Amino acid sequence: MLAVAQSRDPRLVSYPSPQEPGRDPLGYAVATDRDWSDDIPAHLATVDGSATLERDGRVERAQENVPLLAGDRLRTDRGRLQVLFADGSSLDLDEFSTIDLLDDALVRLQGGRVRLAIVRSADSLDYRVDAAGTTTFIRASGEYRVSLGDPRVEAPEVRVTVFRGSAELASPFGRTLVRTGMETATTSQTSPSQPYTVSVASRDAFDRWSDDQHDLRVGTTSAQYLPAELRYESGTFDRYGSWEYQQPYGYVWYPVVSSTWYPYYDGRWSYSANYGWFWIGGGRWAWPTHHYGRWGYASSRWYWIPERHWAPAWVSWAYAPGYVSWCPLGYNNLPAVPVGYIGAYRGWTVLPSRAWGPNVAVRPYAVTGMVPASGGFAVQRYGPARPLSGVSPNERPLRAPTASPRYAAPRSQISTIPGSAAGVVATPREPTRAGAPVAPSTETIRRAQPRNVAPGAAALAGTTRPSVTPPASPPQNGAVSRYGPPRPMPVSPAPIDESNGSRYPRTRVPNGPPAPSGPPAGSSGGVVERRNPGSRVAPAAPAPESPRAPAPESGSRARGGGAQPRTPQAAAPSQGAGSGAAQPTGGRIRR
Repeated sequence: MLAVAQSRDPRLVSYPSPQEPGRDPLGYAVATDRDWSDDIPAHLATVDGSATLERDGRVERAQENVPLLAGDRLRTDRGRLQVLFADGSSLDLDEFSTIDLLDDALVRLQGGRVRLAIVRSADSLDYRVDAAGTTTFIRASGEYRVSLGDPRVEAPEVRVTVFRGSAELASPFGRTLVRTGMETATTSQTSPSQPYTVSVASRDAFDRWSDDQHDLRVGTTSAQYLPAELRYESGTFDRYGSWEYQQPYGYVWYPVVSSTWYPYYDGRWSYSANYGWFWIGGGRWAWPTHHYGRWGYASSRWYWIPERHWAPAWVSWAYAPGYVSWCPLGYNNLPAVPVGYIGAYRGWTVLPSRAWGPNVAVRPYAVTGMVPASGGFAVQRYGPARPLSGVSPNERPLRAPTASPRYAAPRSQISTIPGSAAGVVATPREPTRAGAPVAPSTETIRRAQPRNVAPGAAALAGTTRPSVTPPASPPQNGAVSRYGPPRPMPVSPAPIDESNGSRYPRTRVPNGPPAPSGPPAGSSGGVVERRNPGSRVAPAAPAPESPRAPAPESGSRARGGGAQPRTPQAAAPSQGAGSGAAQPTGGRIRR
């Protein structure tokens, strides 16, 4: 373990390493051992001018790609901000504005103006903007603007404009419904005015800035290569890179960077009680490429491989006496650069232990060339231990407005999800080791619940999912059935590499166009599928000829479309040797 050193600068402190497997000293999960699908935080996507972020009483300059937590306060001076949520929704702040992000669906406007764009509908959307004793309820997806007058007066005016959607403005003296193309105003001492028509085409400087940010995120080329979770960032990929076909992954993205650039190098590490070590990169495209997908290196160029699952960082860690190092994960969840090249090959970032700590810029302290470390580096799945101070145990991510509702329950108990059907219970998700099953998320359980629950549904208590009994046999010809076609035969899953804690197989990027050229050498043609580089695929045997059905007798008629012979499925690819990259064979790596 790296020795704990004291320094006058609290940032330049080295911490014990590596992290204890499974949990940190206060019981929070390690980043590589959790499913983050329900905890993807909002982040600062655009910082244009002077703005600050206040968290736990500390005020710092607002920076792009910083994750936002419940309770954060954002304040702009001569600048504007855009907060981007995981579902593509956005919250824009005008100049001289202040907001408190109290919870996933609750914002307190202290002054200035905000514009909210919710891009997806939800079963029950209840987003609130509180300002000066009034409340604005956002009832549907759309675009809204909430303005607060001079906060120095006794009862400042609150004005709500609906560009698209529907909202309600409420005060202690009443409420009113505002629809598309309408506006209303009120104070804490009056009832809301009757909605009146406004021109949604008239825009001031703030409206034009907000619309420009939306236009910059909308792209055409990259949308066909990205998963659905990242298509709202297609314009960013269009501007800062290009797509090329790369065997065996399919289409990958090449950023426009200098020859000395490599992933997880230009930025800093932050620590959150909920996430552990969290990478904050520089550049508009650092958020999607360093929290989704994997990286590869070929022909002296780095390329990004799209993937739909989010994490605080996709890296592999390595340690040596006096040093900590990390490398981006490749397609097979192994280091993109073999561990034998630590310090001599761009891809592994090496930092002295005395310079390791949260919010320390990596580039000025990174070691270049060979690392004078005796004994080599030991590769680990876990990052350095929790910082000695400056971490609040009550931090919660600020999730999207359409995210599934939170539920408060002790980690050791089973609780019923609010708003769920009677008797449908779920076990709160606990951090697990790699390969262990993970309890279903709240969204998964909500989708599995029946639409109509009988009064006796409480008898289902103690089960994690209501069961539905299918019909004993398919309906006869002409009969009406409420069940769809039978479930298709399962497809052999792609091989999964769990060496770094991932439970997801590497799959082909959806909706990508076919390969630009013919089939690869040695193949028989057809669609090129993305496969795990660490697997070998045997050539498929020719399918046997289907037997012909006997001809019907004269005068007879076939009934109900008889059973057809089924063609045998091709054998699943077998797991073979690795792709040629040097693999760790023990706890320590010889140089």
